[in-house]
Amino acid sequence: MLLAREQDFNLLEINSSYAGALGIPQFMPGNFRKYALDYNGNGKVDILHEAADAIGSVANYFKHYGWRSGEPVALLASVADAQRLGVMTEVSPLRGWRTDAGVTPALKTDGVLPPAWLLDLTLENDKEYWLAFENFDVIMRY
Repeated sequence: MLLAREQDFNLLEINSSYAGALGIPQFMPGNFRKYALDYNGNGKVDILHEAADAIGSVANYFKHYGWRSGEPVALLASVADAQRLGVMTEVSPLRGWRTDAGVTPALKTDGVLPPAWLLDLTLENDKEYWLAFENFDVIMRY
C-alpha cells in the first residue's frame, strides 16, 4: 500500500506474481523501494513497463550486493584429479586448487583470477566443473 501511494499506482491495475513481485525484474515491494531507479530519466520510476528502468534497477541491486565490474561470473574448469577435490564449502583462491587437484579454467585467461567456488554439475553421462566467482553469488542472491 505504501509503495502504491508513493508511486501513484492504481491498485486495480497492478499485476504481480502470487508472492507480490512486481514488474519486469520481479522486485518485491521492499526491493522496489530500495533499488528501483528512473534510469531513462523521464522523471518516473517505472520498472513495470520501462525496460531501461528495469535493467538499471537490477544493476543497482547487483551493485548493492557486491557486483565486481570487469570480473567474470563463471568459467568452465578442467580438473586433473577430481578425487583430490573433497568437499569444498568455502570460497578458495584458485592457486590452492591448482596445486591440490589441478583445477584450471578451461579457457585461457589473461591475469590472476579472483577467489572462486568450484561447482560440479552432474550431466547425463559425465560431470562438468565450473569456477563460480563473487558475481555468480550476487546473481544467486537475486
